[in-house]
Amino acid sequence: MAEKKNRYGLSRRIPNDVKRKVRKRCLFGCVHCGSVIYQYEHFNPEFKDAQFHDENGITLLCATVHDKKTRGRISRAKIAEWNESPWSQSNDCVWEKIDDVQQLNNDPGILLGSVGFRNVENVITLKGKPIIQFLPPEVTGGPYRLNAEFNNMDGNQIARVEENEWIGSIKNWDIQVEGRSCQINNDKRDIALAWEYMDLSDRLTIGITKLKMNYRGFVIHIQPGAFKIATPNGLTLSIQSAMIGNAHTGINMDDDFCQIAPDGLLSATEFTIHRSDRYGYTILNNISFNTPYDLWTHFGNSRTNLKFNYICFNSGLRINRSGN
Repeated sequence: MAEKKNRYGLSRRIPNDVKRKVRKRCLFGCVHCGSVIYQYEHFNPEFKDAQFHDENGITLLCATVHDKKTRGRISRAKIAEWNESPWSQSNDCVWEKIDDVQQLNNDPGILLGSVGFRNVENVITLKGKPIIQFLPPEVTGGPYRLNAEFNNMDGNQIARVEENEWIGSIKNWDIQVEGRSCQINNDKRDIALAWEYMDLSDRLTIGITKLKMNYRGFVIHIQPGAFKIATPNGLTLSIQSAMIGNAHTGINMDDDFCQIAPDGLLSATEFTIHRSDRYGYTILNNISFNTPYDLWTHFGNSRTNLKFNYICFNSGLRINRSGN
């Protein structure tokens, strides 16, 4: 199919550098309502009269506003007015409703790298603060309520989720939403956060594919096939692939303490517990426990780190560095 062009031979395809300048000027959202689900709209001049893609004549409009503009129900003058003073400028954020959470009425789930959480209320808790959390429905049959906080490596908040509403900071270098995915960059090559809607078990699930985050000295690093949390005191949890389910608490960490599904199920193909004062690894293969398991009770005198392959803990796992 031939690419659609206007009478000057200009393609609809806007160069990426121009798109980023438009996103930055419009503060990453629809200039009327702040939604990050937007379309690029040539308004001065309109696309049919444009000879080149001028970032100053392109703006961001959500589907509703874009449709009204196309139908002639909103004037170019009104769009120019919104473009000069975007919604995000006075509200200091952009937003999106997390649609997939509305489908998770029975057992909410989220995928962090290659670690899945299903029917877990407090997915990650650091120093007593839930960082990612699913609260129960407010009414019978209502959706679970997702809340989350995301920082960059400087410890500054770049985005958050409040009661199923995603909110991004306009102080970011860039926020890009395309199709099912959203990406926040610190600069051109440094991705701070990337997430997307994924089809898992016949439903949409949120998957965080990249995250580099510092929360009060705790460093979270997520990428495809890898999940790592390091405490300020040198206790590091690394998981290559796992499923945590049916638990009030998923991962709970303090400076010298870690719990993994203490009241639920942990199934993993590989993960490691590393301490800065230990060397080498004790490797445990193909093990299963049906009662709460305290690693340092069994291995507290060992001077090695711990590596697990193909394990299942039906009542979770506890690690307490200060206990040995």
